[in-house]
Amino acid sequence: MLPTSEQYIIFKTGQPLMQPGYIERLGSYLGYVIGYIPDEYMDNRIQITSYGAEVLDKDVALAWPFLDCYSGELSLKIGTTLRDAFADLLTSMEQRKEKVKYVLTDENKANAITLHKAIMQKFISDRFNERRIELQLGVSDLEKETWPHQKKEADEHKKDSNANTPVLDILAQGKGITTAELATRVTEKSEEYVLAHVTMLVEEQSLQAEVKACATLEDCWRIRHTYFGMSMGPVQIAEEEIEESPLSLKVTF
Repeated sequence: MLPTSEQYIIFKTGQPLMQPGYIERLGSYLGYVIGYIPDEYMDNRIQITSYGAEVLDKDVALAWPFLDCYSGELSLKIGTTLRDAFADLLTSMEQRKEKVKYVLTDENKANAITLHKAIMQKFISDRFNERRIELQLGVSDLEKETWPHQKKEADEHKKDSNANTPVLDILAQGKGITTAELATRVTEKSEEYVLAHVTMLVEEQSLQAEVKACATLEDCWRIRHTYFGMSMGPVQIAEEEIEESPLSLKVTF
């Protein structure tokens, strides 16, 4: 039977992140786990923030079996977890059958679309956060601590070459260059850094807008196929005359 009084979440899997023992796993998609925290463990829910989990509505989380339901129906076989999950939806006659075809309702599809969007938006957000961090690779924490001061003094030096610039003076002396030269470098690097962030922000917002605009499961599969390195179904590929499928599992952003 499906759980009835829990908190439903999605979160990223993989090392060094480990799935906490109090989280029950429902399924996974695009590297994210869909699960829930049983009611008796809800005192642990504050730890959700430590592994970047996001809360889902129950009906949306329970739509996980529909994410790749290309035919619009599920085959439910006795003795499988999926069959158990949908036991309440089957009639007494269907429950006696070895295998039952469950046809997705409009509500099922709507919840699956919402779940698709939630996972893809989470994927996009996490991906661009990683790219943002990559911009600072190779820079020590000690140096990063001085960035705001360097930028402030570089701006002041640009306005007034006689401005008080103790941080730049010390750094310039250590580099064997003038304060004016360092101020120019700091300004240029700061502008490059901001532009890199803005460029990524525009790309992120564009992807998010495309995901948000998905109105059907086919839209979701098309977006996933184009950007997330996971192919749409063969029927959709044929219908939309897609020449190639990104079977290399390469994410394009």
